[in-house]
Amino acid sequence: MKIHNLAVLSLTLCSTGALAFQSKPLPGHHTPAVQTRALEDNIASQFYSHQGTPGQATPLGTCPATPVPGCNCALCSQLRNRG
Repeated sequence: MKIHNLAVLSLTLCSTGALAFQSKPLPGHHTPAVQTRALEDNIASQFYSHQGTPGQATPLGTCPATPVPGCNCALCSQLRNRG
């Protein structure tokens, strides 16, 4: 039981710095549902067209990335080996 209390005490003392990472609601800051819906529609309109026209064509399977000479990281190795 003493070990449990000691562990709880040490974790409590060490975790006080984590309080800085907790989000706190802003007082009086509440976005109305109508404004939230307008923002969602604005974001969605960037991806979908209401006229039925397709968006900008992007060729699938292409990547302009090139490996860095002399680098042996996983990404550069994968880019070198893709053939």
